Amino acid sequence: RHLVRLCDGTACHVRSAAKNIETVEKALGVPAGGTSEDYKYTLEIVYCLGSCGLAPVAVVDDQVHGRLTPDTFVEKLQELK
Repeated sequence: RHLVRLCDGTACHVRSAAKNIETVEKALGVPAGGTSEDYKYTLEIVYCLGSCGLAPVAVVDDQVHGRLTPDTFVEKLQELK
């Protein structure tokens, strides 16, 4: 239902994108490149979303989320219906 694209490009990587990726994988039980068992989340790692000024950044269902922190981003994802 929800496509989550987390950026791990240079700017995002320098600003701890790996921590965001690890936290999302654990919280949602979805490995990078995979889909949750209930088909609610698909997690993709991309290497540029064109929003380096907002790093670390993710796009969820075509909506940009910038300056991510792991815990607040997971909360936003868990609120999705």
